[in-house]
Amino acid sequence: MLADLRFGILGLGSIGARHATNLLSLGAEVIAFDPSEEARSAAEAKFIPLADEREAVLENSAAIIIASPNACHLEDLKDAVAHDCHCFAEKPLAHVADGVKEVLDQAAGNNLVVFAGLNLRFEAAVMAAKGLIDGNALGAPLWASFQSSHWLPDWRPNQDYSQGYTADPETG
Repeated sequence: MLADLRFGILGLGSIGARHATNLLSLGAEVIAFDPSEEARSAAEAKFIPLADEREAVLENSAAIIIASPNACHLEDLKDAVAHDCHCFAEKPLAHVADGVKEVLDQAAGNNLVVFAGLNLRFEAAVMAAKGLIDGNALGAPLWASFQSSHWLPDWRPNQDYSQGYTADPETG
C-alpha cells in the first residue's frame, strides 16, 4: 500500500529527514523540499529525493508531511489541502487559530485526512492526567490548561538552541 502512495515532505530538519528515511526504508516513494541549503545537503547525503521547488512536492504527492518550522504549518496545510493531499503535520497543526477551522472544513469536504503528531500525549504526566479525568477522580472538568517545557540545550544538542524556532516566543 505504501508503494502506491507518494509522500511529500515539507521541511527537512531532524524530524522531516527522519520521516523521509523511515518512509524510504518501508519502500514508499518520497519527494521532499526544504529551502535551507544546509538541510538539502544533509538530505542528499541520506539519499532523500529532493524537489527543486516546494510547489513540485505539492503537485506530485498524495500525502504531505508538514515538518517545516511552526510558523509555516498553517500555510503548508492550506496549500496541501488545496492540492488535494492528505496531511500529517508535526505539532502544532498551526501556531495561530485563525484559518484552521476553514482549512479543516475544506479537507473534510474533499474527504482528506488531516492530523497532527502529538507525541507528548504519551508522556507520563499527560497519561496520568488523562487517567484522572477518565476515572472521574476530579469530577467533570470545566476548564483545563496544560504547559509543557523542555530544557532546550538538551533537546537538540548539535544546534544552538537560542537560534531555533523553539526559542522564538512568537512561534516556538
